[in-house]
Amino acid sequence: VEPAQARANLAGLITADDYPASAVRNEETGTVAVRLSIGTNGRVSDCSVTSSSGSSALDSATCRILRSRARFTPARDN
Repeated sequence: VEPAQARANLAGLITADDYPASAVRNEETGTVAVRLSIGTNGRVSDCSVTSSSGSSALDSATCRILRSRARFTPARDN
């Protein structure tokens, strides 16, 4: 089995312009870790936060952006 492979650096898909306005106002920062499920079409079918930043705005934005922008070469059986 070949696992799904990201077509781009996932961290590079999120920019400073994506920072939620509420997180900026509240001076919220942090690192979000997620688990992604990838569909047969190479798109994110599910995103779950495995380690929260402590900010629900940052956590939600991370999954929303990855669902929208991340593309993968789907896993394949050999």
